[in-house]
Amino acid sequence: MKKSFIFLMLVPFFALSQTPCVGGMAGSFPCNGYDLMDQLNLTDLTTGMGNDSWGWTDPVTGVEYAIMGTRSATVFIDISDPTAVVIVGKLPTHSGNSTWRDMKTFNDHVFVVSEAEDHGMQVFDLTRLRDVTSPPET
Repeated sequence: MKKSFIFLMLVPFFALSQTPCVGGMAGSFPCNGYDLMDQLNLTDLTTGMGNDSWGWTDPVTGVEYAIMGTRSATVFIDISDPTAVVIVGKLPTHSGNSTWRDMKTFNDHVFVVSEAEDHGMQVFDLTRLRDVTSPPET
């Protein structure tokens, strides 16, 4: 059975879309039987640095999201259509920029921490993503 994946770039790269896994490679990426369906680069995320990602599936709508930590924000990406991912929104940092931002989900909330001074922990209600009508929203 052929598998598929979405690759969120942590370095700027040329756009690829629906790249089949052939001979162990999907374009320039090792694939181990997975086709590359879509990708975002850091320019798409309006940042120069990314560091971590997590995921959440809305239990009511079934919409799947990738949650990406960047230097200045946490970015929410709708990955329900793996060939046309959509940046839904961005939660800016509470304090300054940081090379590290980590996030974990519990029920319908994401908890975001950072090594930035005075950042603390941000708690975001993920059900708010249901109401986004003009992505991306801040």
